[in-house]
Amino acid sequence: MRKLLALIAICACLASASAITADSGNMYVYPDGHDSAMLDAIEEARGTLPKALAAASTGARSFAPSLTLKVTFEVESGAEHIWLDTIRRRGKGFSGRLANEPRYIQNARLGTVMRFDEGAIMDWSLLASDGRAFGHYSTRVLLQKLPAAQAAEYRKILTRTPTPPNW
Repeated sequence: MRKLLALIAICACLASASAITADSGNMYVYPDGHDSAMLDAIEEARGTLPKALAAASTGARSFAPSLTLKVTFEVESGAEHIWLDTIRRRGKGFSGRLANEPRYIQNARLGTVMRFDEGAIMDWSLLASDGRAFGHYSTRVLLQKLPAAQAAEYRKILTRTPTPPNW
């Protein structure tokens, strides 16, 4: 559990450390959607999402605590992309608790339970047995925008490849 909390904390720090677009001033809002590397990462993450959900499933409606999802929520200035934990199935959709402090989602804060559809999921993370994280496709793109020393620290928590070898 401590490794999961540390991973979420690092994701929160990474979220506040890097700008995606000059227009937004932070990584939470992507007003123009023209970052091709990020769009490719989202497409790859969504392509592997069914396997991640299957691997983390603990029953008809619940998932292992080591699963976190990065979800897009529409906001006035574009979209806020934020990590959620404590993932549950809710009908055809999902719910989860905000694992970061939102900047633009109205009436929400760290820990707020949010509902969302599968189409809003842009990334996923699943802890490996060694405590490092699979997934994190968007994080891997953001690392390229950080100073080398800082990126190296974040890479320590990620697996070498985003998916397990047997996928």
